[in-house]
Amino acid sequence: MLATVVRDWLVNRSDDRTGFYSAQEDQPPVQKGVARTSSLPGKKQTVAKRVSNAMIADQLSTLVAQTQVLTQRLLCLRICMPKHEP
Repeated sequence: MLATVVRDWLVNRSDDRTGFYSAQEDQPPVQKGVARTSSLPGKKQTVAKRVSNAMIADQLSTLVAQTQVLTQRLLCLRICMPKHEP
């Protein structure tokens, strides 16, 4: 049922931009240097913090740890999976 509805919609669509929509099109542009805050009255917009070497080092260590985990998973898959020969 749903597949039929989707197929009909794809065949009968009238605009060419259907494949180019993203979730961010409805959001207003963000000003550089200003962090997003809630739109509650009485709240001031805060200026975004500058990126420091400590922040970059923390992100780098997180990326290295994630890379090591992914490498271990890949090695386990290579060992556990039988080789396919043509």
